Amino acid sequence: MQVMTDEQRQRIAEREYEEHTVGSSVIIKDGNSEFSIGYVSQIEDSISGFQAYVVTDVKLPPYPTKADYAQVKHVTMLYRGSTGPDQWQKHPVDVVADWVGNDLPMAMRILLPDQTPTKGTAQLRKAATFTNKTLKQYPNATFEFYGHSLGSMTVQYGVTSVSDKNLSRISGVYIYNGPNTYRVLNEYQRKRAKLLHDRIYNYVDPHDIIGMGFDQKEGAVGQVFVVNTKKVNDIVLQHMWHGYQYDQYGNMTNVNGRFVHANVLLPIDIDSDNRLDTKVEELYLGFRNYFDASTSARYGVLSDKQTIVINAGVLTNLAQNLQSSILGDLQTIRHITEKCQAKNDAIKDSFEERKKRVSENIKALLATNGLTDTFNSLQSSLERLVGQQDLFDMLSHSASLDYPFSYDEIPYVNNNRLNLAMYDSELASLNTKSLQLASSAQHEKSGWIDSIIGRSTLLKSWQIIDEASRQLLKESDKTFEGTGLRESKADGISDSLKEVFRVELQDIIELEKMIINTSELILGVSQNVTAIDNWLGNSLKNGQFQGSADVVSVPGSYDAYLERTGLLDDVRDILQAFDEQVEQKSRDYSRKVASVYASTFSRLFDTLDYWTTEVNTFKDIVTVLDRRFSDRVYVERTEIKDKTSITTRDYWGNLGTLYPCRIRSGIASARAEVCPLVPALTDTIQRVNTARHRLQNLHGDLSRLIEKGVYSALDLDDIITSQKMVGRLLDKIIVELSFVKATIEASMSGKAASAMVSHLALLLKRLGYFSQLVADCFGTQVTKVPSKAPTRASHKAKRFSLNNPLALQ
Repeated sequence: MQVMTDEQRQRIAEREYEEHTVGSSVIIKDGNSEFSIGYVSQIEDSISGFQAYVVTDVKLPPYPTKADYAQVKHVTMLYRGSTGPDQWQKHPVDVVADWVGNDLPMAMRILLPDQTPTKGTAQLRKAATFTNKTLKQYPNATFEFYGHSLGSMTVQYGVTSVSDKNLSRISGVYIYNGPNTYRVLNEYQRKRAKLLHDRIYNYVDPHDIIGMGFDQKEGAVGQVFVVNTKKVNDIVLQHMWHGYQYDQYGNMTNVNGRFVHANVLLPIDIDSDNRLDTKVEELYLGFRNYFDASTSARYGVLSDKQTIVINAGVLTNLAQNLQSSILGDLQTIRHITEKCQAKNDAIKDSFEERKKRVSENIKALLATNGLTDTFNSLQSSLERLVGQQDLFDMLSHSASLDYPFSYDEIPYVNNNRLNLAMYDSELASLNTKSLQLASSAQHEKSGWIDSIIGRSTLLKSWQIIDEASRQLLKESDKTFEGTGLRESKADGISDSLKEVFRVELQDIIELEKMIINTSELILGVSQNVTAIDNWLGNSLKNGQFQGSADVVSVPGSYDAYLERTGLLDDVRDILQAFDEQVEQKSRDYSRKVASVYASTFSRLFDTLDYWTTEVNTFKDIVTVLDRRFSDRVYVERTEIKDKTSITTRDYWGNLGTLYPCRIRSGIASARAEVCPLVPALTDTIQRVNTARHRLQNLHGDLSRLIEKGVYSALDLDDIITSQKMVGRLLDKIIVELSFVKATIEASMSGKAASAMVSHLALLLKRLGYFSQLVADCFGTQVTKVPSKAPTRASHKAKRFSLNNPLALQ
């Protein structure tokens, strides 16, 4: 049967609200794929309002026989939630049955004071009848139940009404955003709720108003998980799962950030060969009771409410389970670590390529956050201006107006006598400004270069930015370098990981020896209870039990352990090397980026401001001169005829005719090529300011990019995920062995007990060092939660004593 993620199970529960027909396949969409959970074999829709779908793993014929029902191996029960009040016109009967007949009465009963007698509604009682009937109808099938809202209530009430013989057939119960029905359960149901506790997953959204009654002292149905959800500003959408959140693997976490399920799915392909290196679904991370002989005794909960009778048989179980289970877990840890070690070696071989990849990613980030836009704007404005250097040169040479008039001709312009000095002064201003612009254009040229963004330019202003950007990319290599005691390691990550994996593999060897010796001690106690004094005395060496494995020396402290490994405090910087490269180094690097671009863009801004001012002045001069060209020139002549003076004023032509030809053509070119660039310069200044702001505020993007470079781009993400799984396995073993140690301490006395407790204490200390090492290096996925163990020995338990040997039971 397929192992489901939390997200996939929610998708299954959502199908309860769809309209299905008998025989139809129930399809679950999962991202870009989909799968079927079976076929609808029955639809229940009673007058009480109870609605449910029965989905079987095989498709049944239209009129199935008992033999057909017997072929079904798995049944999925979908209990439908309330029909919303907004569906009143379409489904008036369902709305009345759900809200008037069930939801409102149940809310009143749930909210009654603690210990107030009450009972379920007719709809809930119908659910109980239907549940038992369906279990009987499919005698060879296991059952899973799903329900949301009202469906959660009917599931709670239904599964707790199951007969004793059918309890084992319920493989899982998954209910969402429903009230706590424990108040309305009778004693019979409450006992079954206790028996089914670890198979019932009761999810509650803390932002949903429907999940009520979980603060009562009486109890709840199943394991209640207050889920880590987001706030949705719509109470209906909040109730309908829109606040639920999952990680990339479909796992759900509670409000404390811990995974909801112990057997969380974390696909691990450490060496990137497209094959899972660890079948994580087989790594059941629930806690196991090692006193139990069953190899599948995975309870998920270790509690002082369990009665454990310590006797020789139980100790034999314990010894055997230590070897089979914990050694098995250590073998899994060894397998993961060896794969990580091989992957890290491959990473080391690609160091230069990885640095280049990160540099290219930073280059792309800089380009998309202003460099490309700035380059394009400069090309369309400043580079085009610089390209007009020949024009500026030509206009920079001195010039004056021609004067083709004879002595008896007086030229007039705009009714004023032609003032050559005024016009020559304007030409002088043109000459001076053109000379300045020609000089500036020459200064701005640096020779053609291939820019960082892949195109050529001749602008010196850009070359300054380009060189600074290239230097920043070169300095990005430093994000790979070690810090502190790892300064000699160019690849501060890979080189350091190599040392950590060496220590981890050595830890596994030593822990295996300690497990073997501890197991042999416990087995020896169980097999020699009648002659415990002689056996224990003969087995002690220098006051310690000597088993078949070498005795492992356990350092007195974690610091001493680190010193012995040769890692010293440096080990704590392994993950901090990641953190520093993602946090401190990216922060330093982004500060460097901000500083460099603040300086270079400030210079660019000054350059553009200068050009804008000068070109605007040039434009004003060109505009005045261009307007002069069209002024009309009249010539006044005086003739004497018949002793009478006659003055005439005739049109001669445009003033532009008096200007040198090169000036007229230069002004025309300036109007066409230079003046239109003034708005482009203004736009470039705005874009440069925007780019400067963006490039000075790239810390978040650089952090994510460098993190990707250190993890994904360097293919370290699977190593980190795998090592976090190692940490979870170690935490699980520690919790399990803590339970064993506390139970023995509470149930036994004497030297045999002391010897076992002493060995377990050393083993736990050694495991603790290993766990702390993994946590320091790679972070932890969950918080260690030590289980409670019995605080007093069961009255049925025998107590070991050298003076009162245990009799076999």
